[in-house]
Amino acid sequence: MSYIHKKGDKRREKIMAKKRDDLKILLLQFREAKEMRDQEYDCYIKFGRLKPAQLVSHYLLKKDFDLNSLEKFDTVFIGAAGDYSVEEIQKKFPRVYKQLEQVANRCRSKGLPVLNICLQFWAVLLGGEVKSDPSRKEVGTITVKLTEEGKKDPLFYDMPREFKAQVGHKDYTSKLPEDAVLLAYSDLCPVHAYRTGEKEYVTQFHPDLDKKRLIERIVFYADKGYASEDPKEFDRLINSLEETPLAVTLIEKFVDRIVMK
Repeated sequence: MSYIHKKGDKRREKIMAKKRDDLKILLLQFREAKEMRDQEYDCYIKFGRLKPAQLVSHYLLKKDFDLNSLEKFDTVFIGAAGDYSVEEIQKKFPRVYKQLEQVANRCRSKGLPVLNICLQFWAVLLGGEVKSDPSRKEVGTITVKLTEEGKKDPLFYDMPREFKAQVGHKDYTSKLPEDAVLLAYSDLCPVHAYRTGEKEYVTQFHPDLDKKRLIERIVFYADKGYASEDPKEFDRLINSLEETPLAVTLIEKFVDRIVMK
């Protein structure tokens, strides 16, 4: 396969020459509890169909990340944080937020694919807005709906117009970045997936969670306002959860269709 050499083409040739098992992926994590960081890591391994040697975790709340080491990676995953909102991280951990700005700028300049799940860093980093609105909070299994652009998108094109997904969020993206393409939404949340550029994807729903793993998250973060303190309401939520066999294919598809492209 030959390419006309433009910006980013040399990197594409390098990726095309790699086998999938040779990819190196950086996972930036923000969960304070090691138990939940480990669970999140394992979810990316399982649903990305990755080997542990491929996925390198960096706990950004604890220490800085060496930006020069981005050269080693083929893509960056930005994890979520059950303990904090984006605004809280901006206020409590300004160093972390500054590092995220630097990572975003470096990824964009080098054409590195990015997948940001749930915590809406990418929206704020690129000039969008994220707000808290209790009426738009979603926890459980919901129906995600594709936009017309979503139905044509390289990541989502073979998904049905509507599909089930796991969610657990109190904030929502109220204003998309200027160059963003809206791909999916729900009845309560106007933005559930979007793309910036060709290789930067953000989801509000969790393609990294199935029913079992969402229950683990809900139980662990129950005191963070994700579930009712009323035992009956809590049980009702747990009993309402469904499996989401289509949504959990999206991390693997992102690796195959976006990173390996």
